[in-house]
Amino acid sequence: MRLLQQPRGLISHPAGLEAFAREFRHAPVTVTCVTSRTRWLQLANTGVLGYVRSRDRLRVVLGPEVCQVTAKIFANPGVVSVDRAVALQVIVHELVHTTGLVDERQAERISFTLLRSTLVRFFGYSRTGAMAMDRDAWSYHLGRSAAYQLRGSRRYTPWPE
Repeated sequence: MRLLQQPRGLISHPAGLEAFAREFRHAPVTVTCVTSRTRWLQLANTGVLGYVRSRDRLRVVLGPEVCQVTAKIFANPGVVSVDRAVALQVIVHELVHTTGLVDERQAERISFTLLRSTLVRFFGYSRTGAMAMDRDAWSYHLGRSAAYQLRGSRRYTPWPE
């Protein structure tokens, strides 16, 4: 935890992101952005974009890529892009972990169940935009490690018309 406290310039606590997390979870979630790639590599395994530790389950820690993209989402909402889709899915995934769920596959399943409605409700995406973002996040998901794969429990399905 000392790594998360020093130096100050490498850590941020974005107010908009934290407000979203608290509203989403109805809990006092803290969101920490690690803004330095070097610092992030000291804290997280390679390929990890965010995490929640079981001993501090109401604290979401996000890597530089997710935090940079999220700042753009709050500054210019509603834009559909792969980077935004992945960042928001990662955030929802990590917020699922704040419930105490530690299994990656289950967190992935729940986060994809919640993603489209979260995009519409909290981030102002249209149904069409949310579907496009979900498709992009799902494409990214398919390239992730086996620990996250859902093995046939979810196939991409569009919202009914």
